[in-house]
Amino acid sequence: AKQAGANAVANVNGVPVDSATNELSGVIDGLTLRLRGASATPVDVDVSPDREAITEAVKGLASAYSDLAKYIGEQTKYDATAKVGGPLQGDSAVGSVLSRLRGVINNTTGASATFARLSDVGLELQRDGTLSVDSAKLDKALGNLDAMKTAFTNSDALVPANEGFARRFSTLATDLLAVDGSLTTRSEGLRKLITQNSEKQSRLEDRAQRYQARLVQQFTAMDSNLARLNALNSYVTQQLAGLANSSSS
Repeated sequence: AKQAGANAVANVNGVPVDSATNELSGVIDGLTLRLRGASATPVDVDVSPDREAITEAVKGLASAYSDLAKYIGEQTKYDATAKVGGPLQGDSAVGSVLSRLRGVINNTTGASATFARLSDVGLELQRDGTLSVDSAKLDKALGNLDAMKTAFTNSDALVPANEGFARRFSTLATDLLAVDGSLTTRSEGLRKLITQNSEKQSRLEDRAQRYQARLVQQFTAMDSNLARLNALNSYVTQQLAGLANSSSS
C-alpha cells in the first residue's frame, strides 16, 4: 500500500524539530545532524574539533600563499643571462601586492596574546618569499583552539590592529579585487591601453595601405610614362636615322 511521505521528526536538547530531509541544519550552530533511523532512547552526540582538517587548512593557506609568491617572483624577475625582464617587472601595482601580503604575515595582531604572530602557530616566512609550516608549532597551537580561532577570525572594525590574520587576508583580497580594487583598476587600465593600441595599430595599417596604394598608382603612372618615352625615343631615333640616310643619298 502507498503511504504519504512525512517530515523527519526529532527532539534536540528538549526542543522538537522537523525537517523535509534526513538532515537537520541550523538546530545547533555550526553542526549538521544526519538522521539514520528512529531511536526509542536518547542518543548522545559527541562533538570534537577536527584537528586533521584544521591542519590541512593551515597547510593549504601556506601552499596558496607560496604559489602566489612564486608566481609574482617569476613575473617580475630579470633574467641577466637573456637580458629579458618578466612581463610585470617594475609594475608598482604588483610590488604593492607582494608588500601588503608580507605585511599580513609579519605584522602582529592584538587579537590574541598567545598567538600574536603567525609564526606562533607555525607559519613562517622563508627567505625565498614562500610560507612554510612548522608542524611541531602547529600541533602545539592546536592544543589551544580558542586562542588560535581568535588569532585568525577576530573582528574589530574600530581597531584594525586587533583584526585576526584570516580577516586581514580577506580585507586585503577585497581591497585588491573589488570593483574599485587596485588590481581590478590596474587590469582595466591595461585593457584600455591594449584597446587603444589596437585602434592605433588599425589606423596605422590603414594609413600604410593607403600610402602603398598611392605609391603603386604613382609607379604605374611612372611606368606608363616611361613606356611612352621609350616609344618616343625609338620613333625619334628612327626618324633621325631616316634623315641621315636621306642626307647621304
